Amino acid sequence: MKRWLSKAETTLGNHSDRLNAINIFPVADGDTGTNLYLTVRAAARPCRASIPPRCRRSRQIRQCIRSARRIRP
Repeated sequence: MKRWLSKAETTLGNHSDRLNAINIFPVADGDTGTNLYLTVRAAARPCRASIPPRCRRSRQIRQCIRSARRIRP
């Protein structure tokens, strides 16, 4: 999961402008790529933090979800 979130964060960071350009639903406000990137970045933060290696995967997922809900640019 840590690797996937890291790659997703990098890819979205590099291509959020392309997603913004094709954004048409529900409102063509041009920020879907940016919002998606910020959400994934927030979810990836706990994975970069020092989570004990033996930490249960379900706990890691809960931490990622909580962080994604508290987006701060």
